[in-house]
Amino acid sequence: MVTYVAQRLIAIVFILFVMSLLIFGITQVMPGNVAHMIAGQFATPDVVAAIEAKLGLRDPIYVQYWRWASGVLHGDLGQSLIMERPVGPMIQEAMARSAILAGLAFVLRRRARHRARRHRRGSQGHRDGQCHLRLHLSRHLGAGVLLGHRADPGVCPLSELASVRRHRAIRHSACQSIHGT
Repeated sequence: MVTYVAQRLIAIVFILFVMSLLIFGITQVMPGNVAHMIAGQFATPDVVAAIEAKLGLRDPIYVQYWRWASGVLHGDLGQSLIMERPVGPMIQEAMARSAILAGLAFVLRRRARHRARRHRRGSQGHRDGQCHLRLHLSRHLGAGVLLGHRADPGVCPLSELASVRRHRAIRHSACQSIHGT
């Protein structure tokens, strides 16, 4: 098990290294110059040269890559050229918001699964729980969310719920018609 995890970690590091080389190489062969983009189309050659010197764009490609990679390995993701702020804190802010949304989705799904298990009956068992889970999530996430499709016989095909009051009647009739009970 330990060797498997070690092999996977080595593979991940290798893939990240190759991807960073590819992305860096693509940005180097793209037409245009970062200094021209920053300075604008009416910039003088002196302004463009000053920006190139500041960013180190006249250094050889391997020196530019090494500078970037060593910075990333030390936790410095660089500066945003547009916002002129460090990129690291911007990514941390976005990750924090994403974590909040992921946690909320996890809690809602767990709550819906708990309610689905509580409402299981007789021989319908797991399929009725799946049907109820999808209808419950649909009710919480909004009536227009399509959570089921007809290709899978264990999934309720309802794409909309007319109202919350009719939810129970729709659930029972839909699940009974799908499961044949």
